[in-house]
Amino acid sequence: MKALTIRRIIFWVLFVLCLAPFMSSALALGAGAFVGLILTNPYNAETRDWSGKLLKLAVVGLGFGIAAGEVVRVGAHAAWYTAGAILITFGAGWILWKLLRTDRTTTTLVTTGTAICGGSAIAAVSPIIRAESQQTGVALATVFMLNAVALILFPILGRLMGMSESQFGVWAALAIHDTSSVIGAAIDYGGEAVEIATTVKIMRTLWLIPLVLIIGAMQHRKGKAVLPWFVVGFLVAAT
Repeated sequence: MKALTIRRIIFWVLFVLCLAPFMSSALALGAGAFVGLILTNPYNAETRDWSGKLLKLAVVGLGFGIAAGEVVRVGAHAAWYTAGAILITFGAGWILWKLLRTDRTTTTLVTTGTAICGGSAIAAVSPIIRAESQQTGVALATVFMLNAVALILFPILGRLMGMSESQFGVWAALAIHDTSSVIGAAIDYGGEAVEIATTVKIMRTLWLIPLVLIIGAMQHRKGKAVLPWFVVGFLVAAT
């Protein structure tokens, strides 16, 4: 009991530190890894109960953050960039699925998360294709691990390649999955990188709307159509 109390105290101390201005994205990620891998989760039962609920609410919140009117502001260039990147990602996912003969549902989730916006896209698509919890968990773990690596390595690689802030902003927005990781990597690179990365990432995230509708229509033709409340909430919030 005493050990659990100490772990919980350390958890909250690190939580507060992560909110401090001096705490970089990489340090916050390291603090989370320390708690999860070394201390182990001091709120295991609560995490199991709330993680799914919070992820669903986050999908709805994502819709409020990417109002469809932003398309006009973002412009045609970002639309072409993101559309091309998404098509290439889905094509690569299909090729790897054929070559590696991996589970189709898990591959769909990982590809969707990689192409659009990481965990939020996986959470939105998972119930539509009726993925099992294990398949969703594998997809989320894969995408989050890649996000963690990108958050640390992208600023380093960008400087090694001599990228300008604008170039890095576009690259990060197209290549990193979750919006938080895109912004985190861009913050380490500069103010202009943050502005451009945010703009391009908005356009990339907006593609989740047609993707959800297309997958829903395909499932409807198979007699398996399911649009959960939080997916409907996302679509309403984003329009």
